Amino acid sequence: MTKNYTIIRLFHNNESRCEYVVANEKGEIKDSIKYGDFNGIPDQLKNNTVIIMLPGEEILSKSLTLPIKSNAKLKQAIPFALEDDIASDINDCHFAFKKSEIDESIIVNVINRKLFKNYLNQLKEINISPSFVVSENSCVSMTEDTINLIIEDAKAHGRCGFKEPYTLDIMELTAIIKVLESNNINHLQISLSKNNDSLIKQIRGLADTYKSVDTKILSKGAFQEFIKNYFVQDQINLLQGDFKPKIKFEKVFKPWRKSAALAIFLLLSLIINNVLTTNKLVNYEADLSAYFLNEYKYFYNSAPNVDDPVRIVNSIKNGAQLNMNNSIFLNGLNLISESVAKENNVQLSSISFDDNRFNLRVFTLTLTSLDSLITNINSNNSLNAIIQTTNQSDSKVESRIQIQVNL
Repeated sequence: MTKNYTIIRLFHNNESRCEYVVANEKGEIKDSIKYGDFNGIPDQLKNNTVIIMLPGEEILSKSLTLPIKSNAKLKQAIPFALEDDIASDINDCHFAFKKSEIDESIIVNVINRKLFKNYLNQLKEINISPSFVVSENSCVSMTEDTINLIIEDAKAHGRCGFKEPYTLDIMELTAIIKVLESNNINHLQISLSKNNDSLIKQIRGLADTYKSVDTKILSKGAFQEFIKNYFVQDQINLLQGDFKPKIKFEKVFKPWRKSAALAIFLLLSLIINNVLTTNKLVNYEADLSAYFLNEYKYFYNSAPNVDDPVRIVNSIKNGAQLNMNNSIFLNGLNLISESVAKENNVQLSSISFDDNRFNLRVFTLTLTSLDSLITNINSNNSLNAIIQTTNQSDSKVESRIQIQVNL
């Protein structure tokens, strides 16, 4: 069953203004985007998993490299590591962080503690308990050697390659790019919340500066692009530390203490009984398998462990030759190995197999190498490869791939 998310985007210097919509885990919008205030959000939407996107200009994004492994020690060290980058006192700030899955860096988001608390209190007043709170500009796409820009009426959200995102007041396009740009940038991708002749003219003037300059008009505004990217990129959930949701078990269970104790006792009794019964059945199955294998060796001296007794018995009754080497796992693994071997820039990190599906975690140097690998795998009619996630860093592309085996 597809899970639905209610996504709410808040706006800078306007506490009651918001955009909201329902989307699935693929980022597909279920209905039209609604624009209004908090009080206009229907109660049924509050029952979904709620994601809040805060204004990018209110959140500082930074990347750090610290020789610390413990999360508790990182929590203590990060404020002091960023003290010179923050205008206000670090005691007035809330820090949320996440370890990068690609390299050794720590990604940090910083927001004024009082401001963040006000946002959460506002949501609480209208019975909204968010599961995730993120910065809108963290949902700007990350692409190697590319500046990605999302431009609205009064502000622009941008990211250079895999670096930190920024939200800037609207200005000349060349000035925005100058703020973001670093070395080795060859491409420019610009998304406009609406058609703007002046900006289109400025974009055309950059055509000779980069290898490619791509422009698109967002039919549903910047919110549309943020939602799409939210589900394909790692995000920092600001609900950490003092703001992490707490379950007050004592308050919940106090009126039902005796009933809860009885329910727990019955549940434990049921679990113990199920464990004993399951253990008994497992032992019985093992005994039957051993007995069947002993009898089966009468027909096939080198028989391995029995995985499908019914098939074996039917084969013996029908006089059919048993194919002991018919393994979906081994055959599929062989085909995947051949496809990976064709690519020089592919590093296989992990592999698992369940229900005729392989799950791979691979590292490639470029997106081109990843696309080539997927093409090689899908060139075999017995395999169907789908990219589940892709995370990019300065030197590697980490991807999770699911491969359906149809043998």
